[in-house]
Amino acid sequence: CGFDAISSINESTDAIHFPPTGVEYLHMMEAVHMHLFIGMISYFLVVFTVVVGATRRNRKWEAMHIQRLDFERQADSCGQRSRKLHAYIHWRAHFFVAIVPVLMRFFEEEPSIFRDFLAFMGESREDVLNEDFLGKIVSNSNFSAYLAHSVRHCIMDMIEVKPITWMAVLVLFLVKVPLHRFLHVSHFD
Repeated sequence: CGFDAISSINESTDAIHFPPTGVEYLHMMEAVHMHLFIGMISYFLVVFTVVVGATRRNRKWEAMHIQRLDFERQADSCGQRSRKLHAYIHWRAHFFVAIVPVLMRFFEEEPSIFRDFLAFMGESREDVLNEDFLGKIVSNSNFSAYLAHSVRHCIMDMIEVKPITWMAVLVLFLVKVPLHRFLHVSHFD
């Protein structure tokens, strides 16, 4: 068996203790395998929870969007708006005031993200890009659709592991190796 060959190659010292038999190597590998499996299942549960929560929240925002449109259509009838609708309109306005400068920054620093945003909002012209133009786009937009679009990008970032993340993991492991080897640091002490 391959683990028997590994156990005969690696000799334990006072500083490092290797499993003496192939069976013990096999058990150690199975323990590592199970930890990785449990870690991945936990990660998928976290992502699942985020997706379900974002979907539920987005449904509420969409319902508020529809209520806001109905309220604006009936504005001449002096209808009373609910507390939830009032809060939705307040947070929507607060968000849109804050997002216009961010969009201007994206226009200058990240043109591809900005073009993606304009395409999502149904705008294709790029000739008059000022705060008034962006303010009109944002004020006429569907807030819940924008949030769904943004959440999609966040979920994609959670699922796709980027090279910078792999580099961070590699650096972390390179720091941990000498700690475990020379300083005898253990996760279990």
